[in-house]
Amino acid sequence: MARSLASSVVQVATSTVTGRGFRVPDSVQAERIEVCKTCPSKMYRSGRCLACGCFLSGVLAKTAWSGLSCNKGHWGPYVKKEEENEI
Repeated sequence: MARSLASSVVQVATSTVTGRGFRVPDSVQAERIEVCKTCPSKMYRSGRCLACGCFLSGVLAKTAWSGLSCNKGHWGPYVKKEEENEI
């Protein structure tokens, strides 16, 4: 779990530095969190994922970052829609 968490942190940092990483819209993060809440890999007391070690909320939450995806395949990387680019 620690290795997966460290890998996620590196992925977020790398995608941010290269300009490919950004936070997803709040609605997308909320949808991802709802999926995580129903997953058997979630540790209920701490709100952490047993598959990757991330938290459901906060800076280390994979749900908040565009380039990351669920280790169990429940949700994938987020791609901006055309209308979002026009804002």
